[in-house]
Amino acid sequence: MTTYDAIIIGGGHNGLVCAAYLAKAGQRVLVLEKRAVVGGTAVTEELFPGFHFSTIADGAGYLSPKVSQELNLSEHGLELLPVEPLLLALQPDGNHLPIWQDSRRTAVEIARFSAADAAQYPQFVALMSKLAEVVAGLMHMTPLDLPAVGLGDLGRLLPLNGPLRRLGRQQISQLLRVLPMSAADLLNEWFESEALKGALAANSVRGITWGPMEAGTAYTLLYKWASSQGGLFRSAGQVKGGMGALAQAIARAAHHFGAEIRTEAEVTAVTQSNGRVTGVTLGFR
Repeated sequence: MTTYDAIIIGGGHNGLVCAAYLAKAGQRVLVLEKRAVVGGTAVTEELFPGFHFSTIADGAGYLSPKVSQELNLSEHGLELLPVEPLLLALQPDGNHLPIWQDSRRTAVEIARFSAADAAQYPQFVALMSKLAEVVAGLMHMTPLDLPAVGLGDLGRLLPLNGPLRRLGRQQISQLLRVLPMSAADLLNEWFESEALKGALAANSVRGITWGPMEAGTAYTLLYKWASSQGGLFRSAGQVKGGMGALAQAIARAAHHFGAEIRTEAEVTAVTQSNGRVTGVTLGFR
């Protein structure tokens, strides 16, 4: 019987990233995926003969650039294709509002709906981008054990020093104020156009089960800003070959570092002894 340092049940994109990092750190890793293909929600499937679709996740804009770089995903086949506009918000009267990567270009479009909002938008983008730097730093930190935090833990906060100093006291106060807000309240403070507020609010709740009036959805907008591949609050790139190509690139990286990946391997039981996991049992097809 083969032994491993870590067995990961499920070969979704998160499991594959975990496997790649563990293998890179020298651990002996096994990934077990029930389906015939890895990727989880990051899959490309042929729904009609000759036509392939990303059937669940539709973009890799929230793939961490840090993860992509550390796993050398470009060397393993990942290629992101630019997308413009980032968003096209269709209006009931037949009008439309495109959101471009360039905030000045977007401001020209917004001016058709509100001159005041067109003037505000570049300032909004600049502020959100600075606030997102802090959130991005937090996303790559091991959370502090707040009840037991000690002086030795404070050194882990040093990567936040630069982003916080660039904010200054006034904008740090704005960050603390924005985090618990609803997206609706935040956007109402900045803009008057329903077209613009609707476009931004929709993206604040994309992928979650809350509405934009829920407390904390201003943070989800900021989170998406922080985790996007340079695309403001939304994906700035599509994966060439569909989302399945992203999963395959991560799988190749994991394999490169020494991880073993098995498909059509359904885990039917997790074995344990004295409160510790000792292995898994596989079903047979």
